[in-house]
Order: sequence, then C-alpha cells, then structure tokens
Amino acid sequence: MEMKLVDLVIGNGEEGEKSITMNLYNKKLEELLKQKEKINKELSNYGGLAHKSLISLKDLVLLMSRLPEIYKSSNLDEKRKILKLIFSNIRMNRKILCFQ
Repeated sequence: MEMKLVDLVIGNGEEGEKSITMNLYNKKLEELLKQKEKINKELSNYGGLAHKSLISLKDLVLLMSRLPEIYKSSNLDEKRKILKLIFSNIRMNRKILCFQ
C-alpha cells in the first residue's frame, strides 16, 4: 500500500510505527520547495511569452493596417518583398493562383 508523506507521523523511527524521521521530513520538504520554485519560474516564463506574443500580434495588426500606405511609398524591390511575405504560400499553376 502506497503511503503519502502527510499520512505519516513524525517520530523516532521505531519499528512497526508509521513514522518518518525529521531528517527525511526536511529532505522531502526541501525537494518540494525546490519543485514549487521551479514551477513558479516556469509559470512566469509563460506569462512573459504570452505578453511578447500579444505585443507582436499588435505590431503585426498595426503594420497590416498601414500596408497600403507602405506599399504605395515603396520602391519596386520593397514591393516584391512585401508581396513575397504576404503571399508566401501562393503558387501559379498555369493561369490559376493556388494557395498551399
């Protein structure tokens, strides 16, 4: 039968007694605190990534809203780059545009 740490009593470790020593308790406590710290760090990293993604998405939407203006004021090479970026998955099959 599997026994949880909280189900045990801190004792002197005598035979037949369901107990753990203070040394084992402290060791498990330290492990759990390290695990908690690691999880909190990972959570804060995910929060940062979500924030960065929202900023990037916001910048993309702003850029796309200004795209006609940017396109009109661009030279030929810049226009090609813009079109290539926007339509990177478009192929021409004979006279038909295909999206992949």
